[in-house]
Amino acid sequence: MGNAGAGKTRLATAIASVLGKLGLFVYDQLAVCGRSDFVAEYEGQTAIKTRGFLTSQLEKVIFLDEAYSLTQWDQSAGGTRKLSAYSGEAISEMVAFLSQRVGGVSLIAAGYEREMLSDFLPANDGLYRRFPIRVYLRDYLAEQLVSIFMSSLAIALSPPSPGRPITSATVETYFTTAALAFLTDIIQGARQSTTDGPVYPLLDEMFAAQAGSVVTLANLT
Repeated sequence: MGNAGAGKTRLATAIASVLGKLGLFVYDQLAVCGRSDFVAEYEGQTAIKTRGFLTSQLEKVIFLDEAYSLTQWDQSAGGTRKLSAYSGEAISEMVAFLSQRVGGVSLIAAGYEREMLSDFLPANDGLYRRFPIRVYLRDYLAEQLVSIFMSSLAIALSPPSPGRPITSATVETYFTTAALAFLTDIIQGARQSTTDGPVYPLLDEMFAAQAGSVVTLANLT
């Protein structure tokens, strides 16, 4: 769980690689999926589609990003929430599959913290037991994002293999101390907000994706 650009996909990719190389699964690549991989066009077909997809991904680590898109809720006339029929089918089948295939697959569900806790996990009592390990990824500090910018810029400027790669330390020499401090201040400024919203809306939008934003900035640079 974490905000955009906090490293959810990167962490899941690393976990998949480690589990594969340890021999726990046959494959070490990450199988990325979304709502469309589970939900069918007509009611009654979703359970079949869900099981078919999960079965096809055995011996892999499956990464379900924005997992709460799979658990859509309907508002009843009385104001109470009820899980939609399609979502109920998909989640029930997922819980059953994970119970029957223990050790045969690893499923990582990711998304924003509030939605994961209020929409995804409450969709089925079994989800709490199927996802006992919960990782909360906090936002990067401005200094950390500057460091990511430097390493990304080093990669972008390095010549193709077998050329000698440029290091982050070398890239830092391209900037004055004041320039790096200015970039840090800009990123910190992007996070300033009041009750009315961000103090600098354009900066907030520019750096909203955190690590993804500075990688894009490095490529543009």
